[in-house]
Amino acid sequence: QYHLIEDARLVTDYDENHYPRGYKLWAKTASGEYQVEGSVLSVIPLRNRRRKDNGDWMKTRIIEGFTRVECNGLVGYGMTEYLDQIVDGLPVGRHV
Repeated sequence: QYHLIEDARLVTDYDENHYPRGYKLWAKTASGEYQVEGSVLSVIPLRNRRRKDNGDWMKTRIIEGFTRVECNGLVGYGMTEYLDQIVDGLPVGRHV
């Protein structure tokens, strides 16, 4: 059964190369609150480049991470995906 998320907070732990190592997620639904913890076990960095109308390039780094996820005593495995706009070699949205 699906429940709409009413509120959520996500905090990600990054390594020195700005790759995600893990995260903590809190989510609230009408049926309760959930604490989710993810440990990124391995990553595949990908990139997408596209030219804007003015000729400048936009660079997006796509991180696919094989992740161990734990919530309410249950453990699962899946993929975590981060998309970062790269400006001057660094992801710009990390501190948002």
